[in-house]
Amino acid sequence: MGANAIQMFKGDDRTLQLSVTGVADISGATLMMTVKTDPSLPDAQASIQLSTAQPSEIQVTGATTATINLAPAHMSGLDARAYVYDIEMQLAGKTHTLAKDDFILLEDVTKGV
Repeated sequence: MGANAIQMFKGDDRTLQLSVTGVADISGATLMMTVKTDPSLPDAQASIQLSTAQPSEIQVTGATTATINLAPAHMSGLDARAYVYDIEMQLAGKTHTLAKDDFILLEDVTKGV
């Protein structure tokens, strides 16, 4: 796993804090997090896709910061396994990949809480 790998249990909530460097202000940017079983799959076959288009999923919280909210519903139909993810930003007509690494989804032991 790389430095930006995400590991979490299926059924858990997770809030990720994103800090963007090399850009003065990400206000007005579109951010998207995509999780797939294989990076070559089209986006339409993504296992999870979150965007600033849904503020409950990704919110720009400052000039260079954002919050990504992963909820149990995002993972409900997924198998516990290794995936890949990236986070991309579109700003001023340009696309920037901010992070790319493994997304490890682990099986939860307790199911009824």
